[in-house]
Amino acid sequence: MQHLNKTLKKIIEKRESFSFFPMFALVILLPFFFDSQHLDPLVVSRITFLVLVNLLLFFEIYFVNPVKYRSGIFNNKSSVYLIVLFSIYVGMSILSIRNSRVFSEGLLEASRLSQYLILLVLLTKYFSSETSIKIFLKLSQVLSVLLIIVSLYQFSRLGELQAENKALHYFFATYGGESVEAFFGNPNLYSFCLLLLLPFSVLFYFQEKSRKWRCLSVVNLITLTLFLLYTFTISAIIILFISVFVSFLLYNYKFGILRPRLTKLIYLVSLLGIVILYFTSPIKSGIEKIYQFETREAIKQENIQTNVFERTLILKNTLEMIKDNPIFGVGLGDWRIEFQKYGVGGYSEINFGSQKYQRPHNDYLFIFSESGFFALLPYLLLIILSLFFSWDIFVSRRNEESLIGLILFIGVLIYALISLFSYPKERVFITVLFIIYLSIITSISKSAGVNKKNSNKILSVFLLSGICILFFVSSFWISARYVQERHMFNAFHARLKSNWKSLGIETTRAMEKNILSMDPLGMPLNWYKATSLFHSGQIDKSLDFYKKAELENPYHINILSDIGSVYATKEDFVKAEEYYKKSLEITPLFGIARFNLAVIYYNSGEIDKAFNIIMNGNISILKNPNSKDPEYKLQNAVFVAIMRKKLESIIPNIKDQDLIKLKTDLVEINRCEDFGPATKIMGSLEKVKKYLRRKITFRVMS
Repeated sequence: MQHLNKTLKKIIEKRESFSFFPMFALVILLPFFFDSQHLDPLVVSRITFLVLVNLLLFFEIYFVNPVKYRSGIFNNKSSVYLIVLFSIYVGMSILSIRNSRVFSEGLLEASRLSQYLILLVLLTKYFSSETSIKIFLKLSQVLSVLLIIVSLYQFSRLGELQAENKALHYFFATYGGESVEAFFGNPNLYSFCLLLLLPFSVLFYFQEKSRKWRCLSVVNLITLTLFLLYTFTISAIIILFISVFVSFLLYNYKFGILRPRLTKLIYLVSLLGIVILYFTSPIKSGIEKIYQFETREAIKQENIQTNVFERTLILKNTLEMIKDNPIFGVGLGDWRIEFQKYGVGGYSEINFGSQKYQRPHNDYLFIFSESGFFALLPYLLLIILSLFFSWDIFVSRRNEESLIGLILFIGVLIYALISLFSYPKERVFITVLFIIYLSIITSISKSAGVNKKNSNKILSVFLLSGICILFFVSSFWISARYVQERHMFNAFHARLKSNWKSLGIETTRAMEKNILSMDPLGMPLNWYKATSLFHSGQIDKSLDFYKKAELENPYHINILSDIGSVYATKEDFVKAEEYYKKSLEITPLFGIARFNLAVIYYNSGEIDKAFNIIMNGNISILKNPNSKDPEYKLQNAVFVAIMRKKLESIIPNIKDQDLIKLKTDLVEINRCEDFGPATKIMGSLEKVKKYLRRKITFRVMS
């Protein structure tokens, strides 16, 4: 009998120890997991890892320690409301796929949201055990230490960066790069992660009895705050200030540490400070500029690239998208496609066709634009009610238990504010931290449960059945996508190396089973396939794939321009002109399209049109002109030929001052002091005559 008891005790201890592993995987491994063989090394790889974490949690809750987690999922009002609202949000988002142009991309987003919902349900049960919350809080401090170590290492490498790259710090994971230099993608996401971890350090300090662990939490709190300030992410610093200020006000409201008169004075001074700041700082003028911003006019000019210009362009186009599709949205995963419909451009990165946008820097607008009002509403209610339930914990409890409610309130508030400035729902670990806040709120809330036990059981069974179906479907799609992403990565690099055969092979592999249709920036795989065929001499076949790419992303300027180039190669100049003009309707200063249009006009003998194209906008095809680059030489040769023909037509009446004006205009348009041979022909009448030579025919750029 004693031997049996010892055996049972060992089994129980082993089972108890297993509960550590799912949380270890979620908190310690997930934020550092990546795959450098993906174009975005941090997204699909972490969604795939989250699938494994959910599987571990499910195994722990329902097979390893079912007795430990006896309480139902819906054991109080908070769990019912928050889980049901999250489910409605996910469900409405999934329904919006019917509007998506590319089903496979919408299904990836649906699978991601499904895994988030599954995690919320499982963590709600997992945190019903107090030991589970303690495990998480300790692991959060271990994670903070690891972040400090990694950050210090990356700080030490700043000296290796070139001066112009130091502003990027060490936080960027380069798109398409063959190595990963950062675990959180960029400085903003890094600082937002730190922001969400700070409340857990405070919570741990009040929950933990060990002096050593409490000292560690204080060190983590101070160090992470300093790192956050060092990144100089303005939005993160503003959110930090707001969260500290709100914490002070709420703590004073509950515990009355200040006299009522002083409290009122603080409120008055704060309100006055906000008003003064609004009218005396650039905020007021910035808001006015945003209000007056007209996309179609702004993209016709060459502007200085700033965050304000980019965010304003994104905001305006997103609002137009919402205006056109307010109820059900444009379709899950389609923002990056429909965004271009309203016009993009205005600075060199876009005008060269190298800058693309994947999402607005605002999750509320992101949800509204893609999935519509009926997805946004439950999402907003989810945040509002989670704030309400954490507030309820704060005001209804005493001492340390009350502080738990305050800390949870601030954690949710931080996430809600981050969603105004960024896209946390797309970044797995940041969303995981938010879900942990929700799960802890539902697990410790003492609000009344549902009225009938039977309805509680029925709802739990119904939800669990739906969760199992969602898990298997989304897990299959995510794991299959993970494999296909590697072929996409290989295709991307094959194109960079002009290895057209390898590009065709890898693209074909990536397109198998229709699981992957686009790269992360919205370029269809059909475009990659078409490019490989075009450069292999299969012009007619390439046009078929370019047309398929156009159906998937009809507003992508590179696709439209490339179709124009195929038609030009086939000497169908009418269709070529049509497609070049289509791309210029979206980005009026798109260099390659303007250049190719000028070539078509020149070859067709329409010199005035070609001249107007080069004189009325930047048609440079290169970001950094280099006299040794063959494309640079071709570009200048075209300029020379067009100018020669134009001058030839006006030579009888030409005057020196006209030549000087033409030269000045050309230099100003192309934003450089000396644009090679194209400007040298303007020296004098004698030099002009030397360029009046035979007719030249050019090929368009592909």
